[in-house]
Amino acid sequence: MGMLEESTLFKAISNYGKYTKNQAKVLCFLVDNAVDNLIFPAPKKISEETGVVKSTVYAALNVLQLDEIIKKDTNNKGLLKINQDKINFILKAYKN
Repeated sequence: MGMLEESTLFKAISNYGKYTKNQAKVLCFLVDNAVDNLIFPAPKKISEETGVVKSTVYAALNVLQLDEIIKKDTNNKGLLKINQDKINFILKAYKN
């Protein structure tokens, strides 16, 4: 198991039951690397860092956006904004 799978966030997202392991990895990467909940999602980098193949990264990003746990930042083209309320909800659900 890599460092990623050890993180509380990864365990919480996996435990939440709504996302696949790869979607959880992508989401964790986004959260861990975001600055002020904003991140430029470079699929190549996400793929290299998480071990998830690039086509799966694109699919995961789509699912996460449909679910509104991440969304396109309206002010900055190419940036994604992480919905911190949803992340907090998942973490809280996991800890209880």
